[in-house]
Amino acid sequence: MNDAAACLQDEMADKGLDFEVAIAPGAALKANREALRIVIANLLRNAVSHTERGVIRVAGDATRLSVSDTGAGIDRNDMPHIFERHYRGHRKPAGLGIGLHIVGRICARFGWAVRVSSAPAEGSAFVVTFSDG
Repeated sequence: MNDAAACLQDEMADKGLDFEVAIAPGAALKANREALRIVIANLLRNAVSHTERGVIRVAGDATRLSVSDTGAGIDRNDMPHIFERHYRGHRKPAGLGIGLHIVGRICARFGWAVRVSSAPAEGSAFVVTFSDG
């Protein structure tokens, strides 16, 4: 978690965002470390990019990990497309639109399920559920 979040610490501080991590004590996940780091980094980068104030939260245990924010949320018309390559939504935020595509591809490759819940102006929550894949 620390590796994935390190490059975002300054941006979170500049925005005054709180960063909360709640990983279950003793939780151990058997997964490809680099793939997991990339997934977490992309989810965190998205959360920070779309949150101007409030909180970025990471929670997890040995079977799943969630990254949630109090940001702009995702428009319901964009939801079916967020894992598509180069899709940036109707708000056209900065970025190339590949972060969530990468998350989706890695999760598919390792047999991890990724789901999202979101409401405009309330934030988003991405949950990755791990398997032995």
